[in-house]
Amino acid sequence: MTDVAATHRIGVLTSRAEIETLREFWNCCRPGRDADLDFYLFIASLSTETLRPHVVVLYREDIPEALLAGRLETGRVSVKAGYYVLPVPRLRILRFVHGGCLGKVTHETARLFVNSIMDSLAAGEADVALLEHVDIDSPLVGYASTLPSWMCSDHLTYPEVHRIRDMSGEAGTFLAGLSSHARYKHRQRVRQLTKAFPDNRIERFRAADEIARLMRDVESVAKRSYQRGLGVGFSETAHIESRLEFEARQGWLRAFVLYLDGKPRAFWIGSIRNQTFLSDFLGFDPDYAQYSPGMYLLMNALEEMSSDPSDGSVTSIDFGIGDAFYKERLSNRYYQEAPVYIFAPNMKAVGVNALRSAVGALNRLAKYSLRTMPWLANVKRKWRAKLAQND
Repeated sequence: MTDVAATHRIGVLTSRAEIETLREFWNCCRPGRDADLDFYLFIASLSTETLRPHVVVLYREDIPEALLAGRLETGRVSVKAGYYVLPVPRLRILRFVHGGCLGKVTHETARLFVNSIMDSLAAGEADVALLEHVDIDSPLVGYASTLPSWMCSDHLTYPEVHRIRDMSGEAGTFLAGLSSHARYKHRQRVRQLTKAFPDNRIERFRAADEIARLMRDVESVAKRSYQRGLGVGFSETAHIESRLEFEARQGWLRAFVLYLDGKPRAFWIGSIRNQTFLSDFLGFDPDYAQYSPGMYLLMNALEEMSSDPSDGSVTSIDFGIGDAFYKERLSNRYYQEAPVYIFAPNMKAVGVNALRSAVGALNRLAKYSLRTMPWLANVKRKWRAKLAQND
């Protein structure tokens, strides 16, 4: 730590012009989609809640060695009691994007980054900082959890599974890498669906001039899902439309829609970056669940991407944060990530942290009760179904 502090310095960049000076270094780090420099700048310009960029950089003799990409925005820290969102005041938030820690990141670097964040909070630049879904084995998580005072630290670090299908060492296409049982189940699924719906097709969407129809057709499916009632997943908003148009112009967009008897019944939307397909939105019409249209679409799309040279030899599938049965079945690698908050030493921020911690403790008790008292699981399912119907 002493050697690094003596030979390095921390800089905080708060304008686009300053950030552009890092373009060569930033791109050399081969960031994922969320931390891609152009995507990062685009999202910052798209959001009305973004106030300015906030990029923490570690320099050695004016040469960047590592950075932490974030932005200053206004918003609310999510405090949920079950599925209900509790009202909390708006805060100024330093949000550091998923995958935004780039370059040579050591324990000493992580400590300097967290100290810089705490200095910004103490100076009143923001009320809270959020490190979006960081690998729990990262030194960033350790220092973000231990360096702040008890009142300002996060007491609700919930690890979530992040599953990957690594195909780099597999011979052949996606289906060829599956077990014989999984391939048999897929053939069975294909026979069942094609027998019931001879008029079936999968359409691909990649171009910016196709986004309007993609949005319309996907919305007709997404609005029927329980995710809509919970306020998650795809929605026909200007923000998502603009983002998909950006990804299409970059050549990243890969969207697939399954049509049965001419009507959209399932969709999968993602993007390809650095030979990795990143899954964003997946859904299907629940009235057709017996035909497994979502899994049918997913398997066919994966087979196509793994065998299509125009997709640049996709070597991994990133199923995203959060677990699901299909992710567990199709992945062969996983790690755990967690969002981590640091709160400023002011009354409003500490108050939100206290409320969040208290409600979080009650939620943990409720989850424990669900595991030990199975009848409560039926209450949860009915609650979730009611929320979907109320949309």
